[in-house]
Amino acid sequence: IVYTASRDINHDTAWYLASIANWIGGEALYVGVYEVNPPLAFYVYAPSVVLSKIAGVDETASLIGWIYLLIGCSLLWCYRIANRCLSADRRDWLMLTIAIAMVASPIADFAQREQLLLILAMPYLLTLALQPAEAGLSRFERALVGLIAVFGLALKPHYLAAPLLMIAVRVLQKRDPAVAFRSENLAVGAGCLFYPLFIYQVHPAYYQNVVPFAVDFYGAGYGGATFQEILTIPSMLCAMELVALVRLFPLEDETDQRISEVMQYLEELETQMTGQGIVMISDNEVLVPFSAKIMKEKDRTSFVMSAMLVLGLILGVAIILIKQSVAGRAIQ
Repeated sequence: IVYTASRDINHDTAWYLASIANWIGGEALYVGVYEVNPPLAFYVYAPSVVLSKIAGVDETASLIGWIYLLIGCSLLWCYRIANRCLSADRRDWLMLTIAIAMVASPIADFAQREQLLLILAMPYLLTLALQPAEAGLSRFERALVGLIAVFGLALKPHYLAAPLLMIAVRVLQKRDPAVAFRSENLAVGAGCLFYPLFIYQVHPAYYQNVVPFAVDFYGAGYGGATFQEILTIPSMLCAMELVALVRLFPLEDETDQRISEVMQYLEELETQMTGQGIVMISDNEVLVPFSAKIMKEKDRTSFVMSAMLVLGLILGVAIILIKQSVAGRAIQ
């Protein structure tokens, strides 16, 4: 807290604080206050600005306090979920890792949307990994976990790749499509469907003013950004680490030997990241884990999951190359 309070806030977050102050002061979003991103970030940051005005404190200090409050609430919720599913030792090590990910990893860009995504979505991701429904967590609480996660995932929609991959793994493990329709997943799906309708109803100027401008300014890149961003290092690492978490905390007939194999694979993956597992596409580094260990797995679920991942990467690369080729011909 002392370290973050002693640093200047990053320019992106400072812009949101200034814009929210104008918004609260009466300016209309996407009319008087112009921003290319959808409005959810304004709502997530807004409580800190309101609190700063009520308490008469600096907006930056209020924001830091707001973020740490969210971190504390998220960690407590994660602890509640983990405590139902894991032994004390495994629970404590997992909570330490999550705390480091929430606080230490993003400390250079504190309060960016990526950190907010992690804070708000982590209880949901942990629910997908540990399946606390089978440990007695109520349907209502799991739905609430999903609804809160929407406020994080909708900030950066391409990170939906992580929970979607986790859900796919669970469906394959259980061989039961009904697993995908649990209350937490339905809540996330409903929230993601409601969000564009909310923008249309409450902030129609976003579709009227911003989207046409963005399409004209960014060209094909605006419409195709999602495919390209899905294939970046952070998103792929997030997805793969969470799949590893699913494998590390299994539900059915897994042995200590199996857990050791997963841990060994993670170590091998870490060493491969600077080797043949990394390729360059335009300005993005894309992780393509052609690991012989995965492909040699006798477990059919692992093989199907690996095949889906590789095919998805190939499809994404093809789309990027086609769009770049089309854009190049248009420039010529």
